[in-house]
Amino acid sequence: MIVVHHNQSLFDIAIQVYGTVAAAYDLALLNNISLTDDLEAGQQLLLTDKDYGLKENVQFYKQSNHRPATAWNPATSVYQPRPEGISYWAVNVDFVVSP
Repeated sequence: MIVVHHNQSLFDIAIQVYGTVAAAYDLALLNNISLTDDLEAGQQLLLTDKDYGLKENVQFYKQSNHRPATAWNPATSVYQPRPEGISYWAVNVDFVVSP
C-alpha cells in the first residue's frame, strides 16, 4: 500500500514505485479507478508485486526520496496572468506590424 501525496497522479505513483508509467494501467485495475481520476492527498492505493525490470529507476526514487507530483487541478491552482509589454511580445504573435 502507498499513500498519495499532494498533486500526484496515478502515473506519478507508477513511476515512483515501479520506475515506469506502464505500471499505471495495473494500478488502475487493481484499485478499480480510471487512469485519469484525480487522486486525493492521503488516499491509499494497493500495490502489485509485479516486477517491471527497471530496478535502476526504482532505486533512484527510493534513495532520493523524490515523489513525482505532476497532476494539475485548475480548482486549486492560482491564476497567474501572462506578462505584458514590449519585452514580452513577439512580432506577428502578440505584436502585429501594419504596413
